[in-house]
Amino acid sequence: MKKQNSNKFQIFSSRIINNFYQIKFTLLYMFMIPLMSLLLLVLPIYQFGSDLRFSPISIFVGIVYILRDFAQREVGRKKVLIAMGVAAILTYYLADPALAIASITAFIFGELIDWIVFTFTHLKLSKRILLSNIIALPVDIIVILIGLYFAIPGAFPINFGNFIIMFMTNISSAILLFFMLKFYEK
Repeated sequence: MKKQNSNKFQIFSSRIINNFYQIKFTLLYMFMIPLMSLLLLVLPIYQFGSDLRFSPISIFVGIVYILRDFAQREVGRKKVLIAMGVAAILTYYLADPALAIASITAFIFGELIDWIVFTFTHLKLSKRILLSNIIALPVDIIVILIGLYFAIPGAFPINFGNFIIMFMTNISSAILLFFMLKFYEK
């Protein structure tokens, strides 16, 4: 009897693990967005000169866009929109409301552009990821800089220098993945 119960538990637990594994990128994507908003509140913002700022969170923004691309491949182009909505709701309830609104607004604009480019271009995966990031990230950065200006006064002045710093740190992960995928696509 014990062996039979043990086997049922193993089957049940392996199904749960398998189900989570099938949507691993989607789950990671949904939790990275609110996590980044929370970390923006607690991690230091480094200042260079009088108007240039850098947050370590900037490095992860590009990764979130890539995770969304992989989540879309996992669950499909319609269901990934649901994951985007869940991520927005989690961000609103877990982070500071003003920061959450700035973050959600930036992600809505950026992610929808990324979704459109990734969905409707019929390029190889590496090129789609790079192209969708190159187009979506500038929109995301402009919107988040405006949002942060109001959400955290003085934290990130709106200027070209901060735009460049954020873009270079955001796009670096997409460029790295582009070359890694390009190697495997051959």
